[in-house]
Amino acid sequence: MAPIRWRAPTGWPSRPERYRAAWKALGRDEARLPLIGLSRHVVVGETDREAQGAAKRAFALWYDALIHLWRAHGVGLPRQLIPAEFDDALEQGYIIAGSPSTVRERMKRDNEVAGINYCICRLAFGDLSFEESKHSIELFAKEVMPAL
Repeated sequence: MAPIRWRAPTGWPSRPERYRAAWKALGRDEARLPLIGLSRHVVVGETDREAQGAAKRAFALWYDALIHLWRAHGVGLPRQLIPAEFDDALEQGYIIAGSPSTVRERMKRDNEVAGINYCICRLAFGDLSFEESKHSIELFAKEVMPAL
């Protein structure tokens, strides 16, 4: 897989497009194009409110753990780090949380805009309970994945 760091779809399509153009310029078979993707946190609930409430709570704990070592050693955070505020991370697509239809439509749109052919979804993070994660995964598998 050729990793490409997720920076949110806005203005991002040029990276996959440039990669595909370089691949083609080298005379390589388009059918053998490596995976080009991104990763993000995903929480699916019965409603947007339910999913976003759980995601916001879990994100706060997860983010605190993510930046712990930088903070503990007085090192500046990497420029491309995920936004510290949940609402910003949600808006920019680092997190997708909502009802099955909200998640499905956001992922379809973002995947198309970003030009990717692969996505890693973090479906258990922070303090999401087993039950919350299990329910989210079941909804994702049944109502989101088939449309992607």
